[in-house]
Amino acid sequence: MTAFNEGYYSVPRKTNINELANRFGISHQATSQRLRRGHERLVQNTLLECSTMEFPF
Repeated sequence: MTAFNEGYYSVPRKTNINELANRFGISHQATSQRLRRGHERLVQNTLLECSTMEFPF
C-alpha cells in the first residue's frame, strides 16, 4: 500500500525502489523481493483463483 500511495506505480513514478527502501529501513533488494512476493500473491489470489473455463485469463 505504501508503494502505491507514494506513487511507485504511477507513470511517471513519483518515487523509486531506493526511496521506498529508505522509508522502510531495509535494502532495496529486500524491498524489491517484498514487492514481487506481494505481486505474486495478488495474481494468485485474484486472477488464478477466479479463472474459470468460461473466463480463462
